[in-house]
Amino acid sequence: MLDRIFSRIGASRPQSVAITGLPGMGKSSLLWFIAQKETQSKYLEDPEKFYLINMPLRYTSLTSVEDFYRDMCQRLGNQLTLAEALGNRESPQFQLGRLLEIITSDRGKVIVLFDDFHLLAEDDHIPPHFYDFLRSLANRYNIAYITTSRSSLQRICCDGQDRQSAFFNIFSNIILKPMEREEAELWLNTVFRSERPALLPEIPWLLKQTGLFPGLIQTACQIAVQPPLPGQIPPVFERDLFLADFLRATLPFMSELWTFLPPGTQDILEDIALAKRITPDQAYLVQDLIRHHFVVREGKELSVFSESFASYLASEHSISRAVPLHPLMGRMRGWLKSSG
Repeated sequence: MLDRIFSRIGASRPQSVAITGLPGMGKSSLLWFIAQKETQSKYLEDPEKFYLINMPLRYTSLTSVEDFYRDMCQRLGNQLTLAEALGNRESPQFQLGRLLEIITSDRGKVIVLFDDFHLLAEDDHIPPHFYDFLRSLANRYNIAYITTSRSSLQRICCDGQDRQSAFFNIFSNIILKPMEREEAELWLNTVFRSERPALLPEIPWLLKQTGLFPGLIQTACQIAVQPPLPGQIPPVFERDLFLADFLRATLPFMSELWTFLPPGTQDILEDIALAKRITPDQAYLVQDLIRHHFVVREGKELSVFSESFASYLASEHSISRAVPLHPLMGRMRGWLKSSG
């Protein structure tokens, strides 16, 4: 996957890439990894010619498109140490063009990382000329964009005439999916052997909690290998204590993931969580759940992708308590309110 991404942005004229996937598929982590100098040195020829600027939209307060361009100028100008050369009276669009002119005149290339691009694309206040301007920059200069979003940009942005811009046609699409079990086991084995070997026997149980979603596995790793305080011996791993931290950390994710259930599948997911018989007329809905990675099929057996998510459904969405429910799940709503 990294080879494919860097082959696009590392081309003689860099090309744009759209990374899509459900919450928990590791989109933001992948973008963070791409932004690291060590990664760029490994995958790019002449990495010093590349200027990667990160625009994390989840944490950006966008009041106008001019503010957005101004933010891009500042982030790019800081890398060039040329911010002081920009005239304050010039529009941010003009300033951005000047910066790109300076870079490309020296064979430089600019890659803009837009994490959570769907937040921008779904904003009804963004005028169509915003996307047209970004497209014009890609046509004129050596600039490309890497976006992450929950669905394809074309699907997000084709609702309504204002969003039908040619900008969304310049991307090649990469879809993130759950890991293979062997990959997940190797990842946990590598981390635990290095950081906390005593956790190796817990890998099967941990994967039942996380499923094969990379984001959940990463969160589990971070919690499980927390170093002890100075002078303390690493404590014995206790599943209840781990689950308390894990459920607290992943509750916002699980709440967001609930909104991605395919239409009409909530009741079917409840039946699967309760190991109820699925009728033939429900088969197409089951296929939707499998295709969207909410349900795993092993032979003739169906199960929710993660025991923690199944317990979340029981706690938050009135699914029968016949689903195995960890006592800690009863405090989830309180955790969410207190963390907000």
